[in-house]
Amino acid sequence: MNFNRCALGLITQTCTSFQKKTVKPIATLVSGSSIKLSWDPDPSFIDDGYYEISLKEGRTNKWVVRNEEYKSADVILSNLNPETQYQFRVRYKCGDIEGQLSQPSDPIKTEKNEVY
Repeated sequence: MNFNRCALGLITQTCTSFQKKTVKPIATLVSGSSIKLSWDPDPSFIDDGYYEISLKEGRTNKWVVRNEEYKSADVILSNLNPETQYQFRVRYKCGDIEGQLSQPSDPIKTEKNEVY
């Protein structure tokens, strides 16, 4: 039988260790429609798990979860609106186990799109 380690509950310690971290994502590159986001990866990350990113646009208080599973702690988020302020937060997930949400990033504003 081929069992997923998440389904067997073998990663509880992984998520527990992640919950103790305050991983604050930072922007390493910004354009008019994308942001390269990075954070310190959880050292106990396993292949069955992934990171979930949520964002808050402008001055709204509503966090929206991006519908993607990220395997790396260094990602490019595209299809963003130009000249718009965003904040991001990250959590580790594996099966039904969710790590604690990170602290929100500092506000990041996308640039103005260049027209040629």
